[in-house]
Amino acid sequence: MTTPSEHVTKAIVLMITNKGKPTVDEDTGQWVFTTGLHFEPEYPWWFFGSDDRMNCNLWKIVFYDFIADYDPELSCVASHCQNCYKVVVKPKTWKDFTELEEVFEGLGMPGKMGVEVRPKVKGLYGAYFYGRGLEEGRRNYKKIRKAVPDHIPVILKRGCTEMEGTVGPSDKWEVSPEQLEIEEELERRVRIDVIRREKTEEDKKRVHDYWQRFAYKFDYTYEGEELYSKPVTYTP
Repeated sequence: MTTPSEHVTKAIVLMITNKGKPTVDEDTGQWVFTTGLHFEPEYPWWFFGSDDRMNCNLWKIVFYDFIADYDPELSCVASHCQNCYKVVVKPKTWKDFTELEEVFEGLGMPGKMGVEVRPKVKGLYGAYFYGRGLEEGRRNYKKIRKAVPDHIPVILKRGCTEMEGTVGPSDKWEVSPEQLEIEEELERRVRIDVIRREKTEEDKKRVHDYWQRFAYKFDYTYEGEELYSKPVTYTP
């Protein structure tokens, strides 16, 4: 049986392989990885604020991606993620998606919107707003449902979509003593420091340009500008 220490050691190796070399905090002995927003030319998300309570980099990436999802016998969702209830907005057209950005900016809630490039998530567009606990999630849902036009689907869900795809329905999730031991070991040995910076208009333009290229290719409702030259056609 794999021990909590062995699970975390494996995750650290995978983090180094996939995310780069960490530093070591001499006071705590933790391996410290750094991350931050990097708006590459094909980055799909635009963020509204942040919520430091979530610590998604530790619990989604390190625990879920590099521990739980790597071990079929473990197959669990971090207790922290089980307490995450998010409101999901799923616009179905390019017009609805782009018009909602101003609405979301005005909500003053931590979240993100973007084009769906993840293979296990259905649909072309999505927006996600995060809350801690079911009651906070329900309050967020009422606020967002009121702000979004009635024809656009809005749901309240638990955790990340891909977690239900591998672990099973979220209403059946449990927290085992073994899992808690791994979580405690992970917190003791690993820390993710998020380097924050102000988002710029150039960042936004880069994300918007990718959204438009994505919609041009995949969304039949797209009626924006032609991004590429149409071929010359001939009478058959």
